[in-house]
Amino acid sequence: MLNPFEVFFVLFILGVLVGATKIHFLWFRLVFLLGERRRRKIPAKPEFIPAVLLRLSVALGLAFAAAGCFGTGPEAGVDRMPLARAIINGETVPVRVAETPRHRALGFQYVDRSTLSEERLLLRWDEPGRPSLHMRNVPGPLVAAWIDASGEVVELQHMEPGSSGYKPERPVVAVLEVSPEEARRLGLEPGVSVRVSSQVREPQQSVR
Repeated sequence: MLNPFEVFFVLFILGVLVGATKIHFLWFRLVFLLGERRRRKIPAKPEFIPAVLLRLSVALGLAFAAAGCFGTGPEAGVDRMPLARAIINGETVPVRVAETPRHRALGFQYVDRSTLSEERLLLRWDEPGRPSLHMRNVPGPLVAAWIDASGEVVELQHMEPGSSGYKPERPVVAVLEVSPEEARRLGLEPGVSVRVSSQVREPQQSVR
């Protein structure tokens, strides 16, 4: 199933191609209807065609560049996000950290079930707020542990694949996403402390 960006990308390319085709069709129809090409000085070979092709090439280049910036698939997966160590309920564990809009938007999308069970993802924001999460393109259920500015879990939400609209009841600065099994193992519940104990490092392979 295509995500919203992929749908927009496909429609954009189709629109550009259809627009260029209509321009060519209308031009040659005009030449045909008016006739007397030489007397009216209508060029036999439309000079603007190279410009249309140039614009089309630029549009395609920008679209593919945008696709690269947003990224989907393995090259932009959660295992490519920065890695840090966090103390969760007294236990030190590795967590992936999503602090950029791109990483937060991607989250656990397009991963397999094993990655979903092995990785822990911490989404962080600069200012307190009530962000919304979705579970489109996520292969299994997750638990969202919403974290306030003091570093404590204030609410747990169980999220199901394909659903959306998960928001905390009050402002938070982060959310920890883990599998239901990992949430139970870590003892996640309101009041539990979640603190990053080391600086964010470059992406590495998953460390259980």
